[in-house]
Amino acid sequence: MKRQAYDDPKEDSFFGTSFLLYLVLAAITFLFLGVMGAYMYNRALFDLPGMEIPGIFYVSTFLIVGVSFLVRSARHAFQISHFDQLFQRWAGIFLALLLFIGLQIYGWYELIDSGLPAEANNSVGYLYVLSALHIVHIIIGFPFHIKELWKQYKSQQSGDFSKMEYLAQHENRDRLTLMGRYWHYLDMLWIVLMIFFIVNTYIWI
Repeated sequence: MKRQAYDDPKEDSFFGTSFLLYLVLAAITFLFLGVMGAYMYNRALFDLPGMEIPGIFYVSTFLIVGVSFLVRSARHAFQISHFDQLFQRWAGIFLALLLFIGLQIYGWYELIDSGLPAEANNSVGYLYVLSALHIVHIIIGFPFHIKELWKQYKSQQSGDFSKMEYLAQHENRDRLTLMGRYWHYLDMLWIVLMIFFIVNTYIWI
């Protein structure tokens, strides 16, 4: 008897949402490439000075690398059905990103205290803009992250059966996967920005 083929609507939904996420990531990439390209063009055309990197930015870079490890650990915790570890890692990601934003803002104050506010020169202005844009995209991801964290918290408070039910639902796995990809992307984006800042501070003088 011939087996009848069918489509799984849940799988279709996941792939559709994944495609939408990749479109968003592509748009973010073009946005940052546009700003970075504009800076390099203006620097070459008007002989702008190099950038100045606040020292705290290096600390925040190590912190955001840690976020990627937490994301991987959270995914592993889901795969092995370790709910408490998953909840701890997901909460840790949120706290680490909050601290990252705080360090970025502190870095801005470092620049201002050293006599380099955003209007000091165009190079410093671009650094503020790129850093702020990155923070904005972190904040955009917060509502989705907090919603999932709240769902995990309610499951934890409801007992072991609710935890098992959360881990058994493919929709939860899919949301964690997509949000994990978003955080990984922003982590890699910040590393690229730091390399860009370093090149325009110490190499292209």
